[in-house]
Amino acid sequence: GGIVISGYRTPAYSTSLCQSMCGAPSCPGTCAGAASNHSGKVYPAGAVDVDVQHSAEFEAIQFRIGSPLRNALSFDPNHFSVSGR
Repeated sequence: GGIVISGYRTPAYSTSLCQSMCGAPSCPGTCAGAASNHSGKVYPAGAVDVDVQHSAEFEAIQFRIGSPLRNALSFDPNHFSVSGR
């Protein structure tokens, strides 16, 4: 089970999300704006968000299959990328 709720975002859209969250192009510690891994198309950039109800299961599966996707953001448990950020 589980649902991907976000994947690729244009840099402009990523910036607009931060503008909505904190009134700035990026919000240190919570929103990376145009620098978000979600705005990357070339490995190792790129990110995926899964529904939070299945994030622990998704993380366990990634580990089990040897995927480089991981989460290093305690405040954003459903976010996965190679850097974890």
